[in-house]
Amino acid sequence: MTKHLSCDLSSVYISSPIGSMIIKSCTKGLHSVSQSDAIDDSNFDVIAGKCKSVKHDMDPKQLEKHYPIINDCVAWLSLYFSEPQMISSLQLPELCPTVATDKFHGRVWITLAQQVGLGSTVSYKDLAKMAGSPGAARAVGSAMANNPFQIVVPCHRVLPSSGRLGNYAYGKKNKVKSWLLHHEGVSVLI
Repeated sequence: MTKHLSCDLSSVYISSPIGSMIIKSCTKGLHSVSQSDAIDDSNFDVIAGKCKSVKHDMDPKQLEKHYPIINDCVAWLSLYFSEPQMISSLQLPELCPTVATDKFHGRVWITLAQQVGLGSTVSYKDLAKMAGSPGAARAVGSAMANNPFQIVVPCHRVLPSSGRLGNYAYGKKNKVKSWLLHHEGVSVLI
């Protein structure tokens, strides 16, 4: 376990169709869900076939010792990758309130997670309006760039007004964004 502000963190690595991911949590909620930094457009290769479930690096008895939120997140991601159309049947994993130290970012992340569903996209401008800050499209871009909750807070669903793909992870993981949108049934201009 590691410390984050006032939180004791627990983490688990999982394998998924988009590669290795790490989930970090405390008793209050998720701290992050992120894809390996080693994965980028130069080496991204989707794991072939339909994912039946995500795989984690711990046996079930060891996983039970971790915070329940990690189990919830593993189940949520497993359903997302295997049957994305069913994801609304599971509650979104709880996010730790200590992570969103910037209230604007936190508000944007929650708005996105709760209001832009599977198979939908939104522009930065429209997300700013939805979050109660019309005219803050650039600030929404900053919130997306600093989103620690990959897929759970679906920043891959946020597109420039042009409808094009944009620059996911500073343009380093556009193939990942394209795959996630395609996985959800969204066609996007590249």
